Amino acid sequence: AILSYLLQFFGPVFWEYYTTMTTTETVATIISSTEPSVVFENGRLSFYFATGKAQVAGNAKEKAYDILEAAKQGKKIGISGYTDSTGNAAANEKLAKERAQAVRSFLVANGVPQSQLELIKPQDTTGAAGKDQEGRRVDAYIVDDNAVPATGTTTVTTVASAAK
Repeated sequence: AILSYLLQFFGPVFWEYYTTMTTTETVATIISSTEPSVVFENGRLSFYFATGKAQVAGNAKEKAYDILEAAKQGKKIGISGYTDSTGNAAANEKLAKERAQAVRSFLVANGVPQSQLELIKPQDTTGAAGKDQEGRRVDAYIVDDNAVPATGTTTVTTVASAAK
């Protein structure tokens, strides 16, 4: 009788708590083609860049917490740059390298020793076909003995800013 009363009284509260704790949301990350941004997802810190630019987003430090903490523990951090599939391939490769160096500079400026950073060229340097924002990125990730650059992609929604 008491159990029945407790379930009747607390049942709705428990059910709301249970469904809140077990519901997962898929949130699309909005990446602009005109503004830099940073996303931390699945152990990978992805720096997205504006078209033709190599400037790191102003809010990068708040997104980089896990990577910076791993570096404080002595972990090696891999940095891999990608390009989009548009434009001149040689210019894209040069820009990808500049972006990777910008990320390296950001990490060093935030306390990561250069000796713990490793620039790793991925096998396929072009981002996801048809998703140019995926190509205009540099990933930073923890390197272990068996590590290879992360190959997953983030769901992106393109936002084009109005010309000023």
